[in-house]
Amino acid sequence: NRSSDLGGKGSTKKEEVFVPTENMGTKKREDKIRRKLADFKESREIKEKLREVKGLGEGEEESAMDWIQKLRKAQEEKKLAEKRAKLLDEMDEVEEYEAADLKGLKVQHDQEVFQEGKGVVLTLKDSDVLDTSGDVLMNVNLADQEKVAKNLELKKGKPDYNPYEDEEVDEEGVLREKVLLKI
Repeated sequence: NRSSDLGGKGSTKKEEVFVPTENMGTKKREDKIRRKLADFKESREIKEKLREVKGLGEGEEESAMDWIQKLRKAQEEKKLAEKRAKLLDEMDEVEEYEAADLKGLKVQHDQEVFQEGKGVVLTLKDSDVLDTSGDVLMNVNLADQEKVAKNLELKKGKPDYNPYEDEEVDEEGVLREKVLLKI
């Protein structure tokens, strides 16, 4: 116990702690010096990186023969790239089908729909995976036109709805005549 060491039994003396005050001028100078040192360090690191980079005139000494070989390699690679591009273009070209290729395929549309001299693109109709009935060729635009024509035909067959022509039924389910009130 410190209190007993300093003044005896009942002494309640508190110990004072001395904290030196900071000099703001000194602190600012130290910060300024730290920033300068950090700037010098950064510029030194940048200069070292630049020393490692070789300029145009610097670098490996190569003979004329080495330079010619590099050029020839580059030309060969360019030719190979052109050949690859040409092969890809040939693969992308559309193949023309002949009658033998189309044998056994069915066409969904009637023959009257097709006009002579006019080209029509036919595609395979969507079908189920397990459907074994065979492939069917169709044109989406012609299929849409056929659907519209069918809907119009069905619409013509139905009479227009007139709510005043409906029969009236009473609570017991007996039909009774409609009476229109005239004003």
